[in-house]
Amino acid sequence: MHWYYERDGREVGPVSQSEMVRLIIHRHIRPQTLVWHPGFGNEWRPASKAGLVSPSAGVRLFVAVGGRSSTRDEGVAGAVSSVWAWLMLVPGLVDLLLLVVGQRTHWAVTPDRPVTGVCIYVILFLTLIKDRQTLARAGVKPPSFWWWLFLPGYFWCRMKVLRRGVGLFAACLFLGFLEAGILLSNPPPGFEPLLKLKQAEKPVASSPRELPRQDGQASHGDGGSGASSDGSPDQNGHVEL
Repeated sequence: MHWYYERDGREVGPVSQSEMVRLIIHRHIRPQTLVWHPGFGNEWRPASKAGLVSPSAGVRLFVAVGGRSSTRDEGVAGAVSSVWAWLMLVPGLVDLLLLVVGQRTHWAVTPDRPVTGVCIYVILFLTLIKDRQTLARAGVKPPSFWWWLFLPGYFWCRMKVLRRGVGLFAACLFLGFLEAGILLSNPPPGFEPLLKLKQAEKPVASSPRELPRQDGQASHGDGGSGASSDGSPDQNGHVEL
């Protein structure tokens, strides 16, 4: 049975029924689009009332409201694996472990160490690419690649698309807060700017000021000879002033 549909005021067809269903699923034909086949006589009907898809096909809600099927969306969200997304947190765990070890042992943790930095970024980019491929294969638009610069933003966008993944978002924020707390409270060696800032905040111990001497104490400290000559009695027992 051949079908026709209306597009931009023009009649398109004939097409097969399977092709019509495919066009509906891919939203090339919307619920309000007029369609026709010989069984309708001279009447053109909206696609939502043409009986092209059965309720069991999972497109009934799509035809009714003009959007994607909620049943299909829930099925896709439930089928998407989050293994690669969880592995994206491994670089953050490695960073946190290095900071804790450096803080405890006073070992110089430098962010620009070539081996450590390369390993961390290789893990991050590999897991990010794999997770985006997993989302794309499931028919879900993945978040932008540039979110690697701010991973909480990536997990937030991922959560909004899949309607799940709060744990990933919360875990990423928790790791970030822990790292920030260590760096701000007691940064390990290797973070010289933070160490200088931390030392600048400490109060500097001032040297005790010398107390002013009184006149009597000053005259006493000038020497014993002066004191004895000014205030010593003479041979007759009189004190010379």
